[in-house]
Amino acid sequence: MIKKESVHILKDGREIKVLDVIQDFKDEKQYALILYDNHQYIYEMTALKQSVAPKNNTTTNKSTDEKIALYRAYFRGNDEIVATSFRTKVGKMVYYPWCLIRKQAPCPKVKKPQFQCSKCTVHRFQKMTDDVIFNHLKGVNRYGKEVMYGLYPIVDQNQTFLLVFDFDKADWRQEVKVLAKVAQSLKLDYLIEISQSGNGAHVWLFFEDKILARKARALGDIMLTQAMKQYPELSFEAFDRIFPNQDDVSNGGFGNLIALPLQGKRVLNGFSRFVDDDLVLIDDIWSTLEQTTKISEEEVDGIINKYTHNLPSNYYKAEKKVQQDDLTLFEYASASSDKKIDVTLGSEITIPIKELTRDETVRLRFLASFYNKAYFKALNQRLNTRNIPKMISLSEVEAGEIKLPRGLYQNVLKLYPKANIIHQQVEGKTIHATFQAELYEAQQQAYDALTQHNDGLLCAGTGFGKTVIASKMIVEKGVSTLIIVHSKSLAAQWKSQIETFVDLEDDPFPEYT
Repeated sequence: MIKKESVHILKDGREIKVLDVIQDFKDEKQYALILYDNHQYIYEMTALKQSVAPKNNTTTNKSTDEKIALYRAYFRGNDEIVATSFRTKVGKMVYYPWCLIRKQAPCPKVKKPQFQCSKCTVHRFQKMTDDVIFNHLKGVNRYGKEVMYGLYPIVDQNQTFLLVFDFDKADWRQEVKVLAKVAQSLKLDYLIEISQSGNGAHVWLFFEDKILARKARALGDIMLTQAMKQYPELSFEAFDRIFPNQDDVSNGGFGNLIALPLQGKRVLNGFSRFVDDDLVLIDDIWSTLEQTTKISEEEVDGIINKYTHNLPSNYYKAEKKVQQDDLTLFEYASASSDKKIDVTLGSEITIPIKELTRDETVRLRFLASFYNKAYFKALNQRLNTRNIPKMISLSEVEAGEIKLPRGLYQNVLKLYPKANIIHQQVEGKTIHATFQAELYEAQQQAYDALTQHNDGLLCAGTGFGKTVIASKMIVEKGVSTLIIVHSKSLAAQWKSQIETFVDLEDDPFPEYT
């Protein structure tokens, strides 16, 4: 793998040293600054890779004990517990804490299968040992049974030795490559591992010493945010697939686990293996691991300080600022633009990506995204946040366009006041109807407020009269109206009340289910 400080032999026999790897974001190419014969040269990365002679396999130079020691020097976590696994009937691997008396007396699971292992007082957890690692690398235990083990990243005082990104969506290859470029731009070394299934990948970063999990995750958030600038299609779900998955485990749990790489049987199939930046399998596993540079806490602090206090664009609101009453991810300061972009207003807002810079595309995605209140509620109550997304995004990027909820129309205009608005809203058809009711004072106030705007939300409790207000608006507008509800019973209520409040002279309302 060609990276900073690595030494290589070219096919013509010359020895070179890579001083730096440079990312050109304009032409999306990488370049290497190399040193040869006390002179510095710039090489285009693709050409350099073709010129480098393949390395001889040096794994035979290390004994089994040395390989295990090297492995444990990088893949470090909570040594007091190991995650083991079993395969379900549908072929899915399920991991759980490895306890030597699991489902045997006095294990609480004998009587309470749902009992949490982290709360057990009689456990006998298997510790991480050289034998455990040996069996994992071999792929089977001493009884010949296939084994796959996992690591719990969080160690004492909510710290971690590593940071891992897990990509398993349809475009995981592109996401991994983009994140690798971000790591290179930040001068951070990493390892890419094809997952055990072969349908995804892990990107591993290793620290010189343990650092706070919160700090490691902040670094992860920054890296993904920068990756989104290069690849706007990157899913916000990636922010939920960072390991450690929690800032702390003060509620007594172990935190989420991550499957260990280089599982013996998977390796034979080309999975659970390290790959280069082009996702090509690396033959010399152990030299690659040994040459991976660990990251200092000072480097992490420097990156966090730079991207927290000097953001290239004013759109990202740091998580530490989030309050329960302010869950937005967007900050408006200095964000407006004089660009005359095309904005199509229909059932949603559509903007061609070709008219936006990468920074602007990500800015719009954050405009349509917000922190999930349920996530922070669970976090504050020390509950498990697994399967609860930290961020929710209502934006879509596809077919060269970014799509946003129509309710953000005024927000988009605030960002682009000179935008060319293309109206494609459905005009409907004229209806003739009479309103057969009188609004109460509070209802009239709500009605008057709503009619001052082209769109809006009416939030009120049960019995306030939301349906009667909607009925009056339909009559006053005199146009066919689409009403969407989430259940048949609610649809029946709306239909009944509208028929009570509205005397329709035209054909009856059509109903769709």
